[in-house]
Parts: sequence; structure tokens; C-alpha cells
Amino acid sequence: MSTPRAFTLSKEIFNPSLYKLVQSTWFGGLPEGARAPTMEVAKKWWGNGVPPEEKAAFDTICRSNFLSALESIGPEKYPLSQVPSSAIAEPFLREISEQSPQDEGAESASESASTALSLILILDQMPRNILRTPSTLPLVYNHYDTIATAVMASLLSPNSTMPRLDKHPLYRLSSAHRFWFYMPHMHSESRELHKQLAGVLDEFRSELVEAGAECEASLGYFDRAANFEKIHAKIIERFGRYPYRNEVLGRESTEEEAKYLADGGETFGVGKKG
Repeated sequence: MSTPRAFTLSKEIFNPSLYKLVQSTWFGGLPEGARAPTMEVAKKWWGNGVPPEEKAAFDTICRSNFLSALESIGPEKYPLSQVPSSAIAEPFLREISEQSPQDEGAESASESASTALSLILILDQMPRNILRTPSTLPLVYNHYDTIATAVMASLLSPNSTMPRLDKHPLYRLSSAHRFWFYMPHMHSESRELHKQLAGVLDEFRSELVEAGAECEASLGYFDRAANFEKIHAKIIERFGRYPYRNEVLGRESTEEEAKYLADGGETFGVGKKG
């Protein structure tokens, strides 16, 4: 087993071919140049109104394409210990920075930006499509989410040696792409990260408003997605965690949490059967 600082991503798995496959899988069906998803693409992402067999078919595609990548950074291969987030994120940050020469600057680091988005999708979204069962959900919440949050926190840090890749021209005005960078923070049970995300989203929205009519669709999708984050943030502010995760994580619910769930509190589509 490798420590976080010694761990290196396998180049046989983590390479440009994987990153292109991630984006073609996730953004497949999105019209070229689109900054907001079509209804069909949004349904694929969120599963709303999608027949179970269609949802299962997309999960199967994700599993076939990306399970080996997840297993190569799973807890047996990459055990996480009590180390600073920067150490957990280090192998992934190194992979991102290696994609573009250091002297390219913020405007030119397109490969780094694209790699960063692909890695966030692998770490944050693919586990949710592949590991849906009660026995595997703890891997999502305890392992892959920890890595995803560490990577994104490092990328957003003012001390980062890289430019803000979420604001690269490839993605800056595209809610369909840029919002995925922020999903690790949305999924986090940290009040601090949700507060940070609120500031990031305020900045994002201001940029879309300033862009005017050309970003009308992007702004519309942003507002819907940002409202979803507000729902998450309110739960974290109230409970300090997501009550719906308690059972699969072996956490005892408080009386308030139990009542919240019994009264139909948010589970974000996660059921006891995955």
C-alpha cells in the first residue's frame, strides 16, 4: 500500500484517452458549443423522469468504462489517513499540472483544465453511478468524496500554484461544464466548504450576468443548479451532516434527524436499496 505522498496514478489508466472517454460519456448529447444542457442531457445526469432501465443502462456504461479507474485509487490501493488535504490531493494535482507546460499561463492551460474536469467527474460523479448499493455507498462518502473534495479545495485555494482552472475560457461561461467542478463541495458535510461555495457561486453568477444575452441559457441552468446547492447547504447548516447517509454509514440519527427523514426529508434520490 502507498502513502498519499508516495502514491502515483497509473499512466496505463489515467491518461488522455481516459479523460476524453469521461467527457464523451458524461457530455454525450450536449450540442457543440452549448453552455446549458438539453432536457435529455439533464435527465441523464440527474435521473429525473428517466425510466429505471434507461438509468441502469447509463450506470452500466459508467461501470464498464470507469470502474477499473476507481478501483486503482480505491482504499486498498490508496489508503487515506489523517493527512492534510493537500497531501491527499497531491497525485491528482500533479497529474493536472503535468498536462500543460508551466509557462502557458491561465489562458492557454486548456489540457490542464480539461484534465481537472475529467478527474472531478471520475472522483465525484462516477462513484455515484457505479456504487449505488448500501454496501458500496460508504466508499463513495468516505473515500472518493474525500479525494474529490481535497482536489477541488486545492484548486480553489488562493495558494494554488495553478490558475483557476474552473474559470478557464473553455468553461468560464458554461454552466453545463463549470458547475461540475463544484459538486464535491455540494456533496461535502463541511459547513465551511458550503460557505466557500456560496462565494464562488456568487462570483460565477456575476460573470454570467455581465456576459449578457449570450449566456441567458447558461444563467438559467446555473440558477436551477445553485438552488439545489442552497437546499444542500440548509441541511448542513441545520444538522452538520446529511441525515439520509446515517444508515449506510452506521451513524445513529438524532431525534431531530429521524423526524426529518420520517417527514419526507431530502435523500437526493438515494434509497435504502441504493
